[in-house]
Amino acid sequence: MGSSTKGSRTHCSSAKSRAATGPAQRPFPGNFLRCSVVFQPRSSRLLLLAAIGSATLSSATVSPVFAAPLTSARVLRIVDGNQVFIDANQARINQTAGQGSLLSTRQSRAELLFNTRAIGLLGRSSAIRIGARCFRLDSGVVVVNGSQQACLGSRILGVRGTTYVLARESDATYTLSVLAGESVIGQDLPELPQEADILSRYPRIQPSLGVQAGGFGRVFPGGGASFNGGLQYFAPLSQSSARRVLYSYSSLGSSFQNLWGASTEIGYRWFTPANRSTSGAYIGYAGYSSPGCFSHLLNAGLQWERSRWRLGASGGIRLNDCPAGLHYGALNLSIPVGRVKEQPIYVSISPYVLAGNVVGSSLLTSSSTSAFPGIRTSLELPIRPHLSLRGHAGADTVYGVTVGGYFTYRIPATGQIYTDPNSPAPAAAAAVSSAATVTPVATPIATPIATPIAEHTGAQQIVAQHTGAQPSAAQHTGAQQIGTQPSAAQHPVAQHPVAQHPVAQQIGSQHPGARPASELAQLALAGTAFVVADLPSPLGIDARDQAQRLQPGVIGEGQRGRFSADGELLAVEPISNSEFLQLLRTNLNGHNPLPESRRIARAAQGRGLFNNELAGFLGIDFLHNATLAVSTTVDTPFSPLTQMPVGSYICAATSQARQIGAQLAGPGQFNYSGGPAYFGTGSQTYQGYPATSNRAQAYVFSDPGVCRELNRLANQGYDVVQAEPISSRRPPGTQSADQSGPLPGSLSGSL
Repeated sequence: MGSSTKGSRTHCSSAKSRAATGPAQRPFPGNFLRCSVVFQPRSSRLLLLAAIGSATLSSATVSPVFAAPLTSARVLRIVDGNQVFIDANQARINQTAGQGSLLSTRQSRAELLFNTRAIGLLGRSSAIRIGARCFRLDSGVVVVNGSQQACLGSRILGVRGTTYVLARESDATYTLSVLAGESVIGQDLPELPQEADILSRYPRIQPSLGVQAGGFGRVFPGGGASFNGGLQYFAPLSQSSARRVLYSYSSLGSSFQNLWGASTEIGYRWFTPANRSTSGAYIGYAGYSSPGCFSHLLNAGLQWERSRWRLGASGGIRLNDCPAGLHYGALNLSIPVGRVKEQPIYVSISPYVLAGNVVGSSLLTSSSTSAFPGIRTSLELPIRPHLSLRGHAGADTVYGVTVGGYFTYRIPATGQIYTDPNSPAPAAAAAVSSAATVTPVATPIATPIATPIAEHTGAQQIVAQHTGAQPSAAQHTGAQQIGTQPSAAQHPVAQHPVAQHPVAQQIGSQHPGARPASELAQLALAGTAFVVADLPSPLGIDARDQAQRLQPGVIGEGQRGRFSADGELLAVEPISNSEFLQLLRTNLNGHNPLPESRRIARAAQGRGLFNNELAGFLGIDFLHNATLAVSTTVDTPFSPLTQMPVGSYICAATSQARQIGAQLAGPGQFNYSGGPAYFGTGSQTYQGYPATSNRAQAYVFSDPGVCRELNRLANQGYDVVQAEPISSRRPPGTQSADQSGPLPGSLSGSL
């Protein structure tokens, strides 16, 4: 198998001892093609190994370079107006531009779906023409995420899991900026086999079971502590393109004393790319078992977030007449004060109102309303993706002043909160490390001389990277050894372990027959064969790094390539930090997140550029929030897992207070008449204090110390009230276990 050109002869053979199977084989992985070019200088017959085919070792190292066929582009979304056109007609959402069509914009931008294989973001004043195998950018700029090729002049741009920005300059040249993955330019790229829809490449949120434990201590007016803990379960019911999610969330908690509660909710979150905001809403039910009755609540809430600042509201409406149960409504402002990797640290402020059998603005003043305000502040600290810590402090007339905190640990069903198919799996990373070691070549390869392949721009770049002072070809030890071989394919280099790799051997079936030197150069440029030019011993060189050095037509992640109007690669240079940030702001802001947005965010984080703005329009904030129930991120002050909106105690009048009050009560004032009396909504005592004989109208408290505080404020010579559990049916006049006697300094008087 061979062919010849002037001054050279090419030999190609499959690494397996069998006949070539022809071009019908799958392009990658395929059989390895071992080729050698024998150059014949006029002065002597010198065999020179100029190129050895190579390939990616596995999908865990460098992905194959594929060229996806293109036959259509569908308009998914129009941004900033409606100036998007297919040929001369204004385009509509979900309209498809077929082969040969010109898809263009003026002052608007467009999101496109390329034949289900890639997503395109067409910029303002841009135009692309749809072809049979690729699209051609006539003007402007386009962002592509996925396996979609572009035509640059007479060359084709192939990709390896890539997000790139392609711009057509005013002088008809091209600029290619790779944000993620790799791009390869060439003239002979194999077609891409059928693969998954690009829309299936978005991260997917996974169900998770959470364990929460914590508690709070009463600082004022009483003392003591309460512990809370329980379980929560979050399950996405429907999710779409990492910008919409419908979920269910349930929780079960207990105070491990006399209170327990359960809740469930259905919630929905959505991302609005126009202003980079995330919104959420939920509705649900909660039930709380309190002393004496069971309280039923209808819960609901809303939240809006932009640049990690959160505004929200939540509340619960009591559905039955349980005296211990309370209504509540809360507002929330959460301020980002830092971050742990991609996750923000929040300080939250949540003013709220409690309604029901609660005391008014002053403990000893009759209230015309049954509501009282409270406030709660909290600090949310993400420790790890699965673990978070929240500390809080609050004040109201039911719980008093409290300080507490809790931790939450989530256990995802798949081991990850969300799965991202664009991130390498741990097993793949191990495979990269395992495959990276290459056995050194015992015999050096001959230095290239002035031949068609050696004169190729790509070959010259490789020589410049891997050779120093170059001896004459005739004197090179490798050349002398090669000359004694009956075939270059039998040279030790051709027997190199890389050449014998099973995946590499399969490529040969794609290119049977002889290849002239010029075509080998094109294959090297296209990524289907690599030129080997007097490389030093590659021991310890990572396979990916070595492949990068051997491919002058590769533009890697974080690099920018400049191309002539005909697609010839003119230069490759790194993208500076300021340029990288500008590329993201100009081309991604205002669009829906791309499947590779998280990978792009990590690249920005590695450059020290990640900030709240990027987290917003790349969809990182939405993805983080979408794994949590809205009721938790809105920091609602009451739930089964934190503090429950129920009271446990009432303040009952002592027998002495009832006797004195009955004697001193005037017309229209509360008359004890020797019966039970409670601190609560009703008529007034002769001193103006609120009192009632109806137990169901008594003010409820979670802290029995409130009753002691009432005695202190009354400043009487005896205790006028005493704490009594709501469920108690204690005979009137007896003293509760909470009251051991009058407070020091008490004076005369009563309720």
